[in-house]
Amino acid sequence: MHYASMLAPVVREILSDKFHDGDADDWAMTAPTHQAIPCAANLLCWSIADLLKILQTVVNIRHQRGTPSAPGSPEAAKFRDYSQLSFDDRIDSLRFFEYQMSEDSKFTGRRVVFINDINVTGAQQRDMERYFQKLGAATVDWVYLFTVDSALGKGFPQLEYELNQSRVPSPEEFMKMLAAGEIQYTTKCVARIMECDANEFAGILRVLSEPQRETLRQMVTEERRYAGDAFSERVEFLKSYLRNAASTIL
Repeated sequence: MHYASMLAPVVREILSDKFHDGDADDWAMTAPTHQAIPCAANLLCWSIADLLKILQTVVNIRHQRGTPSAPGSPEAAKFRDYSQLSFDDRIDSLRFFEYQMSEDSKFTGRRVVFINDINVTGAQQRDMERYFQKLGAATVDWVYLFTVDSALGKGFPQLEYELNQSRVPSPEEFMKMLAAGEIQYTTKCVARIMECDANEFAGILRVLSEPQRETLRQMVTEERRYAGDAFSERVEFLKSYLRNAASTIL
């Protein structure tokens, strides 16, 4: 919400300068693609739209992410954290996981406002430019919190990872955050949960409410990246935990 309040005036200015005021059929706002679990940029986009009271103009782009044939392979591990990849590896990661973006005709002929948190190498923007061009979008305005100099971003793509890791909560802090109240899971939040050790994973499930655990189960089940053998034990433990909790209540 803090960053949404900073970007909302920028989006409002774009709308007033370029688009027909109040004509929702003329434009659309969107953010990076996601499958079942949103990234932080999706939450940012939705919050901006909520602040500007234009939620009806948001179009969510879904993608299908294939499960690699060898989820525990060095290649799968290499591509798991997009923020650490070079420009070329970011392109290769999309091919490795066989991303397929849904083609939404709502972008055809419309002016698009694309919301994201950071642009480091430009790889994702390049792919999205091709996507919008294919669908016949009229124009695209790219709105970022941070835009890294192109040469710097391609030379030091790990900058994004270092920013992500600059303030990582300890296991104890992480559990307090999860237990503090209503949770809006993001891809990185769920990845942190699914990649922690067995004791921490069990402790997290204990502090989550029953609706939170069920939401986590639904997201993990629908997100293809957790369909492989690498996460099968965690997924089965989560399902077993929910079954045991339900039988205890009954």
